[in-house]
Amino acid sequence: MILTKDKKILIVGLGLIGGSYAEGLTSHGFWVEAITKEDTSIAYALNKGIIKGGKTMVSKDYLDQFDIIVFALYPHIFKTWIKDYGSLIKKGTLITDVTGVKGSIVYDIQNMVKRYMGLKIVVKNFLRVLILSLHQLLKIPKMPFL
Repeated sequence: MILTKDKKILIVGLGLIGGSYAEGLTSHGFWVEAITKEDTSIAYALNKGIIKGGKTMVSKDYLDQFDIIVFALYPHIFKTWIKDYGSLIKKGTLITDVTGVKGSIVYDIQNMVKRYMGLKIVVKNFLRVLILSLHQLLKIPKMPFL
């Protein structure tokens, strides 16, 4: 999947990392929404223009709107979220994460999403793909380390 501005991005977890991703993507013209547990976080992000929309409850109808889901959750919460709601994610959605400590969580999550046909999780190279896509969109020369 090529990251283009017509792709809708959902951030799950609107804390420091999730909020930063949302702000950065929105500032470059991407459509970004969020799911997080606090209404006040959604209200703040909407008020500041960090996101275009947000929810505190997970639903299939809401998840179906997105092409990319970025998880910004603690590893144990990420696993629980996938267990509880992974079946609601539409086929073909790109799933990635920005959780801190990975360890065995990568294998656990990959095994969990295998149950849902067509779901793919991208753990290692999302940031590289994001940077390369932004360079392409903004017509910035590629850096040698990319």
